[in-house]
Amino acid sequence: MGLLDTEKYLRQRATAGDPHGVKLRQSVREADDAQCSLCRLLEDEERARLHWLAYQGLADAGLRRRLKESRGFCPRHVRLLTAVVADETRNLSAIAQVMRELSAADAEVLAGARLGRGRRGRASVGRLLAALQPTAACPACEAAAEAAARKTATFAAALAEPAFRELYTQSAGALCRPHLLAVLARVADHDAAGALVEKHAAGLQRDIEDLDELLRKTDYRSAAEPKGAEQQSPLRSVLRFIGTWPQ
Repeated sequence: MGLLDTEKYLRQRATAGDPHGVKLRQSVREADDAQCSLCRLLEDEERARLHWLAYQGLADAGLRRRLKESRGFCPRHVRLLTAVVADETRNLSAIAQVMRELSAADAEVLAGARLGRGRRGRASVGRLLAALQPTAACPACEAAAEAAARKTATFAAALAEPAFRELYTQSAGALCRPHLLAVLARVADHDAAGALVEKHAAGLQRDIEDLDELLRKTDYRSAAEPKGAEQQSPLRSVLRFIGTWPQ
């Protein structure tokens, strides 16, 4: 079990500990128009993971050692973690402890630097840069990638079931393009692949029609016509292409 394997802390829609896919089906049912159910699950799990980190996970000495190797979390996860602290846990002491250790580690490297002049100077700067580089990846990024792989596999396996295919094809939501490609790469069943392709193609056609209508109404000859649902199509189309996760 990894340092960020927080399955027992996850909230309502997480698929961890859900061998029958109940939470996955719930996410598919609850997804809004063109919303990706996998993005929903991954967003929920990531926020729960960061909530756990802010509340108690950063007290783990092993994780703090790992963070020294990675020079902390990546910028994205630092922002998400501090947002969770600001919005929910208010546990500034946990972040303060980690940031003190990271700052002290960098300060020690900088204090020990011996910068020469000329060629020696360039070489010494190179050594300093090497000493400041992370030697491990952001642990939150690794945990997120593992979660994405698990949920993609869960979704692909569920599509082999006719009942789940029917649920997905009739739902308001739809996989975003990145998750469509990821699930398609794992699907071996012909009917499952066909259901994915057909639903996504139908969504694209709807986007095209609505985008055409929006563009038509931008023409001065149609500018006085009432605006309708087509006004939502640019954002819907963007989210269909990129999803909402990672943020």
